[in-house]
Amino acid sequence: MSQYDVFLSYSSTDRAAAESLANQLQEQGLRVFLDQRELIPGTHWQDALQEALTNSQTCAVLMGAKPGPWQNEEMRVALGQRVKKEPKRVIPVLLPGVDVDAMPEFLKQRTWVDLRAGLDDENAIERLLAGIRDPAPAPQSPSKAAENPPQPDLPHSGTGAETQVPLWHRFRLEHTGLLFLVLGILLSILITVLPSDSNPPAQETSAEEEARSEAPTSEPDLYALRVQVLDPSGNPVDDSSLRVSSGNEPQLLPGGWWELEIPRAKLPLDGQITLWAEHPRWQTARQELNLGNDPNPTAEIRLEVPRERIGGAVVDAQGRQIEGARVSVLDHEGSSATTDSNGRFTLWVTAAREQTARLAVQHDDYAPPQGGSCFVGRDGCALILEAAQ
Repeated sequence: MSQYDVFLSYSSTDRAAAESLANQLQEQGLRVFLDQRELIPGTHWQDALQEALTNSQTCAVLMGAKPGPWQNEEMRVALGQRVKKEPKRVIPVLLPGVDVDAMPEFLKQRTWVDLRAGLDDENAIERLLAGIRDPAPAPQSPSKAAENPPQPDLPHSGTGAETQVPLWHRFRLEHTGLLFLVLGILLSILITVLPSDSNPPAQETSAEEEARSEAPTSEPDLYALRVQVLDPSGNPVDDSSLRVSSGNEPQLLPGGWWELEIPRAKLPLDGQITLWAEHPRWQTARQELNLGNDPNPTAEIRLEVPRERIGGAVVDAQGRQIEGARVSVLDHEGSSATTDSNGRFTLWVTAAREQTARLAVQHDDYAPPQGGSCFVGRDGCALILEAAQ
C-alpha cells in the first residue's frame, strides 16, 4: 500500500498555492506529500523526494507561470522511468497564470485539472479528487457457468432407455484412441527419417552466461562516474580541474582520475551530461557523455594545446611603421607573419593566454634580427628595428 495518495510537485514561486491545495486535499481525507511539511532537516532531500514519489499513488504537477527546474525531474520519476516498471499516474494541474503552450508535450497529452479560475473552483477540485482516488472496480465473482461447465452433447435418450447409436457415432467413440495411436507412430517415423541440422547453434560458454546474467537491464538510481584527465600527449594530469553539468562535486584521485556521484533524478531526460576539464597550461576540453545502464561508467577527456593570437606593430626608432618586416615566434610553436602597409602583424601561438612569448623580427633594410617579448592573447605589441649601420 502506498504511503501517500498524492505527491505535489510545484515550483517555489507557487508554494502558497501548493499549501492551499494540500490543505483542501487533506480535509478530504487524502494523504498528501508536500516537501515543505514532510522533509526532515539535515537529510538528503533528493533521496527523500525520490522515495516519496515511489511511495505515492499519484503525482499532481502544479503548473504555474514559472515552472521550477526540479519539476521535470519529479515528473520523469513519476512517469515510471526509474521508480517502477509500470507508469505512475500524473495529473497536470493548471494554476492561474500558466502558459499552456509552454507546457511539456507529455503533459499536454494528459487530461488536466483546470484551476486557472482560482483554487476555490469546487468543480475542478472534485475532478482532482476523482483523479487521485480513481477506485478500481471490485473483482467479479466467478460465474455459475464457469463453476458448472456444460457437458459434452453425447447421444442419449433422455428417458434411461437404450437408444440406437448411428454407426459413425460408434466409430468416433470407439476408435478415437486407435486414431491417435496411429498418428503418434507416423510422427515418430518422420522425426527419425528427417535429417537433423548439421550445424546446431553454438552453446554459450559459462563466461558468456555469467556476463549476460550480470549485465544490468535497467538504468541505476545512482551512477559512480570516474573520469581521467590527460594532457595533449596522453599523460595523466594531477592538477587539473573538472566541472560537470549534473551531479555532485567531483573528488580528485591519484593518477589524474576524478570521481563523482550522479543521482538519476538529477539527469536530464536524455541522460546526457557535459564534462569540462581545465588547466592553466592547456586549453579547456569539453566532452558530451550519455549515461546508460552501467552504474560504474568511466570516461577519458584530453586537454588541448592552446592556440592564442598576438597582435602588434613593427616600427623604427622614430616610431614610423615598417612594412614587409618578418615576425616569428622563438620559444613556442606558432606561425610567422609579415607586416602590412601600416606595419601591423598577427601571429598564432600555442601558449596559454597571458604567458609571454619571445618574438624575432627582421628586415633587409635594417640591422640584423632583433625582437622582444609580448603577452599572449593581447594586441599592442611593439617591436623596434634599428637602422643598419
